[in-house]
Amino acid sequence: MDEIVLIGIGVFIGMIGTLYMIPHIKTDDESGLPSQAYADWDKEHIHKMMTPEGFEWFVAQLNVVQGYNSVEVTQSSKDNGVDVILETDEKSVAVQVKRYKPGSNKVGSPEVQKSVGAGSQMNADEVMVVTTSSFTKNAKEAASETSKNSLQVTLVDGDDLEDILQGTDLHTPYPKLE
Repeated sequence: MDEIVLIGIGVFIGMIGTLYMIPHIKTDDESGLPSQAYADWDKEHIHKMMTPEGFEWFVAQLNVVQGYNSVEVTQSSKDNGVDVILETDEKSVAVQVKRYKPGSNKVGSPEVQKSVGAGSQMNADEVMVVTTSSFTKNAKEAASETSKNSLQVTLVDGDDLEDILQGTDLHTPYPKLE
C-alpha cells in the first residue's frame, strides 16, 4: 500500500511540473504534439519559442542530461541573481540565465559580476552564466579575472548552447518552426 501511495505522489509531482511549464511555452501551433529534437534548434528558435522562465527550466533540463544529480530552479521574483542551482557530489554551481535576443542584446560585465556575488553568497564552487545571445568584451574579462582569483566562472553563449544541443537526444514539446 505504501508503494502505491509513493508512486501516486511521484506521478502527481510530475504532473505539477508539466503544468507549470505549459504557460511558459510560446506557440502558434496548439496541437501540443512533440515535433522535433532540441538538437535541431538554434539560438533564435530558443529566443522566439520560450519565455524567460521557460528558458530557465530548459537550462535546468539540459544540465540534468549533462550529469548534474541535483537541479533546482529558483523562484523568479527572489532569485538574487541565481536562476538555477546545480549540484554533483563534488561541486555546486550557481547559474544565471539571460534570454536575450541574439545579435542585439549582449550580456555585460554587471550581470556577470552580480552572478559572481550571488554565487559567492550561496557558497557555490562555480558560477555559470547562460545566454541565447553573446557576452561583451568586459563581461568576458570579468569572468576571466574572477576565475583566476576566486570562483570559476563559465560563460555559455548562444553559439555554445547550439553546440551543446547538438549532443543531446532531448525532444521538445514546442512546435517546429517552418
